[in-house]
Amino acid sequence: MTSADDHFFTGLSLHKAGRAAEAEAAYRAALAVNPDHFTALQHLGALLSDRGALAEAAELFGKASRLRSNDPVIFYQFATALAELDRYDEALAAFDAALAIKFDIPLLHAGRGSALHALKRYDEAVAAYAGALKLRPDDALTLANQASALQLAGRSAEALAVIDRSLALRPDDPKALVVRALVRTGMGEVEKALADFEAAIRLQPDNIETLLQFGSILLTYGGSVRAIEVFSEILRRDPGNIDAYIGRGGSRFLLGLHKEAIADYSEALARDSKSAAAFYNRSNALAALNRHDEALADIDQALALEPALSEALATRFAIVAACCDFTRRNAAAADLTACCRDGKLTYPFALLYAVDDPALHRKAAQRAAGSSSCQRPKVAPHRRLRIGYMSADLRNHVVAHQIIEVLERHDRDGFETIGISLSPTDGTPFSGRVIKAFDRFVESGDCNDAELSGLIAGLDLDVVIDLTGHTTRGRTKALARRPASLAVNFLGYPGTTGADYIDYIIADATVIPPEAEVYYTEKVVRLPCSFLPRDTTVAPGPPPSRAEAGLPERGLVFGAFANSYKIEPVLFDVWMRLLAAVPDSVLWLNQKDETARANLRREAAARAVAPERLVFAPHVADQAAHLGRLALTDIFLDTRCYGAHATASDVLWAGVPLVTVTGQSFATRVAAGMLTALGLSELIAPDLAAYETTALALARNPARLAALRVRLAETGSKAPLFDSVLFCRSLESAYESMAERVRKGQQPASFSVTLPLG
Repeated sequence: MTSADDHFFTGLSLHKAGRAAEAEAAYRAALAVNPDHFTALQHLGALLSDRGALAEAAELFGKASRLRSNDPVIFYQFATALAELDRYDEALAAFDAALAIKFDIPLLHAGRGSALHALKRYDEAVAAYAGALKLRPDDALTLANQASALQLAGRSAEALAVIDRSLALRPDDPKALVVRALVRTGMGEVEKALADFEAAIRLQPDNIETLLQFGSILLTYGGSVRAIEVFSEILRRDPGNIDAYIGRGGSRFLLGLHKEAIADYSEALARDSKSAAAFYNRSNALAALNRHDEALADIDQALALEPALSEALATRFAIVAACCDFTRRNAAAADLTACCRDGKLTYPFALLYAVDDPALHRKAAQRAAGSSSCQRPKVAPHRRLRIGYMSADLRNHVVAHQIIEVLERHDRDGFETIGISLSPTDGTPFSGRVIKAFDRFVESGDCNDAELSGLIAGLDLDVVIDLTGHTTRGRTKALARRPASLAVNFLGYPGTTGADYIDYIIADATVIPPEAEVYYTEKVVRLPCSFLPRDTTVAPGPPPSRAEAGLPERGLVFGAFANSYKIEPVLFDVWMRLLAAVPDSVLWLNQKDETARANLRREAAARAVAPERLVFAPHVADQAAHLGRLALTDIFLDTRCYGAHATASDVLWAGVPLVTVTGQSFATRVAAGMLTALGLSELIAPDLAAYETTALALARNPARLAALRVRLAETGSKAPLFDSVLFCRSLESAYESMAERVRKGQQPASFSVTLPLG
């Protein structure tokens, strides 16, 4: 009978000769004779490990380690096999056992570091790698791994120093270049990071993982067109790559190519029907096309697959709110706010209409904005202050319509204005008017945040104004590198950006009273009257007949021209009670989405109000005609959690009384600020009960309602609230005060612009 040793040595010879299958048979024959043959267990484990049969290899190594508990090599082999099986806790224990036997083997320390790294115990991993480097200081691979752990532990400066040491030893190591790219990305050095990625790809052009990381960085930092090219190249090489489909879909979505994005996400789902990321991203694209039912189905699938997907909670709430699905709105809002309270990343804008809680708004904004370690440039402001207005909405958009006259009325002797457009112009006559309003107009094109920051820095601005904030296509993070002496949050986002690199927010005494400053990371500048400008060059046109507007010939008209996402169930209850209390009255709404209209009609019927008493106005593109038809409204009803802003200005400019309810946050208090400026504080209610009482009392008192309309007609257009020259001079005074503090070497501080201006 052949002994176990004879079988083993036969196997060993075959193994060395590269005849793996025959070697495996011989090793197994040895173990059949002696199941505890240590070297047969060890060598068969190594052979199987090389072949990828890791589970059996780990079992063999484990048995061998129990037979010879003083052998560090077998524990190393056991630990390595366990790590490759993602059994990192067990691998760590095996590495510890090996080190207890022999402490001076660098590979054991490095392997232990890798296990801790995989377990996300990054600081411990750093220490383990340090143990390996103490024994072998010039191990470039261990240096690269330590740098990666340092970066993930948030120790970016140390990580950069370590990865530079690794690259000094091996300048052409693609893995180390990728690690440095990720470190630099975390430090905000995106341009340098992209250069490192490109260098790594030149050295290893077929590394799909590196290409995916490169595409993801481009996508995250605004390089959508280039990202599409990268993801498309991955798909050319690997047609089934799900991550590449999702990445390309995300890039197309950011460029407004929603149908193409849906096609990419659908391709990903055809290959993996359990991809939460693909369902989530497709839901966003479907929602952008107002395909709300499909979007909600996708978001529900995403959350069923991955309940901790915090961004999906914001999307679900936004979709539910936009289509006025009252059966789900309150629960979706509660899920979103709980997610934010837990410190998870979410979309700050959705939170503004989910809950009136400025502390929570600040928390969400800070998480989204990140922070900056960059210092403010120490340069004296120009004599003629150079102001850059950065916005995704310098086109036929409500933000541009609000600010256009201010731009046109800037004092050209004291101010130079530059428009920085984050979106392509739309070719409309109004866009032409916007471009003409600036001294210079720059389109950023498809650039990442680092490139955008560089573009802004090249303009040598004294003040950069962020007119977009945390809204669609906002690029607030591009200001983290402090490309201008001062950065200001104004108009586009009604709340704090949460960014420590944004110095001021433009407000008024109502939207941010002194006691509320704690909820804003910016210093507060209060303009007289209101922070909200208006284009007074467009006067209301002649009102149409009620029939032409789709309204009944008789009966009081409550107006509520609000985005559908602002309509809460508790507010709709009030509106329906008002209709019930005022015979023949109607509620005039402007919802464009058919799902929202159908849901609101159903909700009216559920509250015993005939659905036909909800009248839906069509979209009117001409601003004068839209203002003219507003005059048919008897009482305008503001929304609660996120009130009317530009619409409130339109309504009051058209001479229509407006009833509002105030809350704690900026977005709830805008109409109250305008009413205060007009001396109509009696139309401001502190809560919904008073709001309902005020609106009903007006509806039942035609004489008082008529008197209010006369007041608005006689004083409205002459009021300081609608004095665009005064507004522009106030804003310019604010800019000058900010710049003067810079000249004096003072830090930003809150202040108010008061009348009369000197």
